Amino acid sequence: MVMEIMESMEAIETIETVGTTEAAFLLNISTGRLRVLLGQGRIKDARRGKHFWKIPLNSRGMPEVIPGRRGPEGTWNKGQRTGNTFIHVLRKEIDYNRDHGTSHPAISVKQGNRNDRCHEAEIKGHCKIVYRPHTPNRSQAGGARLWIEVEPDVEIVRKFFRNTELGEDELLNPDLPEFNLVTTIQTTPPLKETSVSKVT
Repeated sequence: MVMEIMESMEAIETIETVGTTEAAFLLNISTGRLRVLLGQGRIKDARRGKHFWKIPLNSRGMPEVIPGRRGPEGTWNKGQRTGNTFIHVLRKEIDYNRDHGTSHPAISVKQGNRNDRCHEAEIKGHCKIVYRPHTPNRSQAGGARLWIEVEPDVEIVRKFFRNTELGEDELLNPDLPEFNLVTTIQTTPPLKETSVSKVT
């Protein structure tokens, strides 16, 4: 009996685990949403240490999310990404902001069939910039002729700022509130912006 318990403990220790940042990236949700799922006990076999979470990966290399009892089906990734991510600037959004005095997110981050918008995209790995003036990328970058292409395993941190115009001094000030992007699909003209609590 003791041997069986020890073998079981050893098997648990050999399972690959990740922290909250990497788990959120794999699932393609915000860290805030992931913490809600952790608080609800919906991340299978996740264990909390003194200072951080240990989240095990399943046979597909993904955190396992337990489905909720009510509400719509979750939109998180259920398998690892196989396609590149495409990032491009929304010129119509920039023109709209200029004409209406707004500051809606004008950067599009497209991963598979998911298309999120943000004010800032930090690419934590290799990428390439592609310009094809006569062959727009309609299937992967919304018809853009200039885009950034990122490998599937490269993490992209998407952020947006409060819905006021930021001056140069404010952009350089690290103490100003900065928020993780709420991963929702938006349409043009832009939806009304909402405030989001800071995620750490």
